[in-house]
Amino acid sequence: MIQAWAKHPKTIRLLFGAAMVLVFAWAGGLKKAEPWIAHLDQKIYDLRLTQTPAQPEERIVIVDVDEKSLAELGRWPWPRSDIAGLIEHLSEAKVIAFDVVFADRVQDEKNTLQLERSMRAAPVVLGYYFSSESIARQTGVLPPAFGSSVLAPGTQ
Repeated sequence: MIQAWAKHPKTIRLLFGAAMVLVFAWAGGLKKAEPWIAHLDQKIYDLRLTQTPAQPEERIVIVDVDEKSLAELGRWPWPRSDIAGLIEHLSEAKVIAFDVVFADRVQDEKNTLQLERSMRAAPVVLGYYFSSESIARQTGVLPPAFGSSVLAPGTQ
């Protein structure tokens, strides 16, 4: 059979070209079906996650600000001294990551300094806030330092 096709290379190229045109035409038609395919992909992903047994990583602990925490400690933002206490409590962790923006106005400078010292004494990683405002588009400009005074590393 292959030998028969080998005798007609132009026919093979023509059929291959026609197949490629059909594939690209079909792929172009998928643009209209894209929402349906995305929905199907999400359902398959959800199914895969529910069917895969979860193996929790014992080395990772997530401390979440949930409704129970808010009921016990009050609405967010919590006093910075409370966050500093949390950092001190977790100080033996290899990394403490905050997915929080500390953008609230500082009411008590002493609490801010306590939080700053706690963050410098522990392996803390802070999140970023991206903005499309014109001031945010300036390159090489960092936001003001945390707190009103900047402590040198290792300073208490």
